[in-house]
Amino acid sequence: MSKKTRDLHRQLFLTLVLQSIFPCVTLFMPVALLFFIPFLNCSTEFGIWANAPGAYISFYPAVDALIAIFMIKDFRNAVMCKAKARSKGKIMTSIVNTSDTYRRQSSDLV
Repeated sequence: MSKKTRDLHRQLFLTLVLQSIFPCVTLFMPVALLFFIPFLNCSTEFGIWANAPGAYISFYPAVDALIAIFMIKDFRNAVMCKAKARSKGKIMTSIVNTSDTYRRQSSDLV
């Protein structure tokens, strides 16, 4: 594997690990505690903490996406505007070449 491929695989692995841990800690464990603590005959009042899983569900999709954005280098650079600026000359050249190829192909069909 090349160094770049290995680095990308490492970034994706860490992203998937964090995306797997986050719902376990914020969603599954609080709900499991709310269900199983009453079975242990504990006279515990949950109070405001009973609403925590509902609150966690509301911000889970945003945080899940943020994990990917900030763990993957290319996404992070794009969001933080650290990407290398392309020269307009290269972009314009590719647009002109593409349009010339399209014109040649369409004239061959006629």
